[in-house]
Formats: sequence, structure tokens, C-alpha cells
Amino acid sequence: MNDPRRTSSSGRTLERAIAVVGDTIERAAHHGEELVAWSRLALGVGFLILWPAVTWYELAAGIASAYAVIVVAILAVAWSVFTVWYLRRRHITTRLVMASVLVDCALVLALFSVYVLRPPALYFGISRVSGLAVIYLVVVGAALRMTRSGAIVSALTIGAGLVPMLYLDNTLNAGRVYNGAPSVVSLCLLLLGAALFGWFSARRTRELTLEAARLTLSGERARARLGAYVSEEVANASMAVDEIPLGGVRQEAAVLFADLRGFTSASEAKEPEQVVSELNEYLEVAVTAVRQSGGVVDKYIGDAVMAVFGVPTPRSDDAACAVRAAAAMELALAELNQRRHARGLPPLRQGIGIHRGVVVAGNIGTVERAQYTVIGDTVNVASRLESHAKELGVTVLLSAAAARGADGAPGVPQLRPLGGVAVKGRVEPIQVFGFA
Repeated sequence: MNDPRRTSSSGRTLERAIAVVGDTIERAAHHGEELVAWSRLALGVGFLILWPAVTWYELAAGIASAYAVIVVAILAVAWSVFTVWYLRRRHITTRLVMASVLVDCALVLALFSVYVLRPPALYFGISRVSGLAVIYLVVVGAALRMTRSGAIVSALTIGAGLVPMLYLDNTLNAGRVYNGAPSVVSLCLLLLGAALFGWFSARRTRELTLEAARLTLSGERARARLGAYVSEEVANASMAVDEIPLGGVRQEAAVLFADLRGFTSASEAKEPEQVVSELNEYLEVAVTAVRQSGGVVDKYIGDAVMAVFGVPTPRSDDAACAVRAAAAMELALAELNQRRHARGLPPLRQGIGIHRGVVVAGNIGTVERAQYTVIGDTVNVASRLESHAKELGVTVLLSAAAARGADGAPGVPQLRPLGGVAVKGRVEPIQVFGFA
């Protein structure tokens, strides 16, 4: 039988992968369209500045072809401004991309029609105009929008527009133009080459973008998987370095141990799968309480949990966070026992011990296999307090150091002194506190 949690997790991973890839391609297309818009804007402004200076005599004479170029430049500037304005406020769309491609084609065809309708003195045919290189730029520029079809559509549109233009050129300017087979074939090869180059460029760019998206997703998945074993802060620190440094640093921290009472003996009559399921159910609510209180789950020890507050980043309220976590774990277990009762299962009982003091936090082990953990007498005392909680008949047992750090903090339950307990490894008894 399929595990619904695993199926749900796989579905979320697939949805996240699709979202990452789609977002990456969309951003690349967005930037490509914006680049084309700025380039078109620069060319249009350049024409508006330079063209009147070069053709002032034609403009003064009222020659329509000179004014036609200015109109084309104005349209190019207007469309570019609109495109930039649109992209700054909304996401790119397929309609905008195709409209932009067709506008570029129309502007190029409009410029070349000026040669046909008003040919200059040294004019030998539309197929022999040196400015035909702009066709290559327009077709290849379509590939910047991350669309393979854009280059093909651009080449076909310009080709379809040049066919009647060649006919008009040979008709209106007969005797002075020569649009012969070599020139026409060269023009066709130019369009074909531009279309193929644009298509392959868009394809390769998409492949590189998809690969970048896959690498990004793999990195996020690795970070998420690492975060299942260590805290998010530790995971981020580990991912940011080339080699994990071994060793640790001394710092103040609060340590919490939580253990299920009698769970081992109660598990002897159950199937292993049921034991794991019940244990995971408890760990889920316990760990949620720890993390929501600002703690880091250091390790699982059978049916016990070791959590640390104030590492790897020290915090002044680490003891208060640990006590709030204990209170939240108590509430979460009560709610879990209500659900267990509805299923006909016996309630679970837990014991919690908290101590605050100096620990050494860092990576322990080897370069090949290391574990981020905390060690020191503080850890040992917290573990032994959890054991003494059962002897004193309480659920939560705090050391005096932890109680001082948490006393009076918001969200901390009222504490009551329980006297002193003898802890192994300590000469003097430790003053302990419990929830009132």
C-alpha cells in the first residue's frame, strides 16, 4: 500500500520542480524581451537624432521617404517604451512576445519599402541593399525571447513581406534595379541562416536555462534533505563552505532531553511497523514544538529527543525558549493522546529535563562523516534531570540555572522549587524546579 505522506511529498516535489523550471524560463524570456526593447529604443532614438542631420535637405524639400523613416523610428520608440513599461509591471506573456516579434518585422519591412517607393540615387534593387543585415539581427533577436518558434515566425514574416516588395521593385523601378537570381538566392540564404541560427540559439539557451533550473532544484533539495538531519542554520552554514570544519566553540546554551515513559516495554507486543508509526507520530508533535520555540533538534536516541537552544547562534533567552518548548510539548502530547484515545490506543507519557550552561558546539567526527552536535557537562546534566523527573513524579524538571534564565520571561509557566537532587558526576546536589 502506498504511503499517502510519501505520495504527497513526491507530488509537492514535482510541483516545486515544475514551478522552478517554469519560473526560470519565464525570467529568462522576460529579460530577453526587455533587452530587445532597450536595443530597439536605442536604435529608434539614434535614428531620430541622426537622420534629420543627414537628410535635412530631403526633409526641407518635403520628400516623403525621408519622413517615412522618422515615422518608423517614432513607432519603434513608442513600442519599446510600452514594452519596457509593461514588463516593469507585469509578467511576460506569449502574446506580448509574438506581438513584439511581428512589430519588429513590420518596422524592418517598412524601412525597406522606403527604398522601393522612393529609391535613392545609387540604388540597384532591394535584394542588394547593404542594410539587409538588419534582417539577420531581427530574426536572431527573436531567439532572445526564449521561443524557438519566434525565429521561424520572424523569418517567414519577413520573407512573405519581401516577396511582393521584390515584385513592386522590379515593376516600379524597372531599368535601374537588378533583383536577379543570385541576389534573391543570397537573400533567401540569409533568411534561412538567420532562422536556423535563431532556432538553435533559442533551443540551446532553453537547455542551459533548464539545466540551471535543475541545478537550482537539486541544491534546494539537498538543502531540504540536509535540513531534515540538522537545523536550517547549520544546513546553510554547511552548504556555504567547501569543506566542513571540524571542532567546536564554547558558548552558553540550554539543553532539553525528552523521553517517552515505558514506550520500550510497551512496544514488545507490537509489530515493528506500528512501533515506528507511533514513535514518528510523537516525534512529529514534539519536534514541531521545539522548532516553533526556537530550538534545534540535535539527535534522536531511540524514543528520546535531544534539543538545544542557543546554537549555532547564541541567544540571551535560550533557557526561556527551552521552557516554552517543554510547555508546548506537554500541550501537544495531550492533544495527541486525545487522538490516540479515539483510535483505542493507550496514552503516551513523557519526561523532560532542562539544564543551561556551557557547551562545546561544533562538528564532531571526520571530514568524510561529521555530525554537528553539542557536548559537555551541561548535556549530561540535562539527560540525568530527565531521568530524575520520573523519580520525583513530575513531567518537567529544570535545573536552577535553567529556571533563573527563564524566570519571568513571557510565555513561561510558573515554576516551583522541588529541592535538590544528587546527579552522577556532581558532588553537590542540584537545585531543581518543576511546573507549578
